[in-house]
Amino acid sequence: MNCWHDEIDRSLTESDVVRSARDYLALWAPAELMPLTLGWRELKVEDAADIARVKAWLTETPQLRELAAYFWHASARIEEIRRSHLRLASFAAAPRAGVSLQ
Repeated sequence: MNCWHDEIDRSLTESDVVRSARDYLALWAPAELMPLTLGWRELKVEDAADIARVKAWLTETPQLRELAAYFWHASARIEEIRRSHLRLASFAAAPRAGVSLQ
């Protein structure tokens, strides 16, 4: 399912990644997800924290390697987006040499 990983790579915002993860998770049948949900855990992806939570659960579920790889990738992309935003914010806040504020 490389197209799903490509979609994560093209994501520009956390919301884009979350939307992709939610759509990807919807492709999985409840029976396939049973080792992850244990019959009682709710699988929902509404924000970046949910991606981190599902990723953590997947570390305990080796039979769902494909899904785990996807959520690890989604989590990593969210971190890249956050770092990029921090760099932009710090660049915008940095004083410019030779520029007078008066």
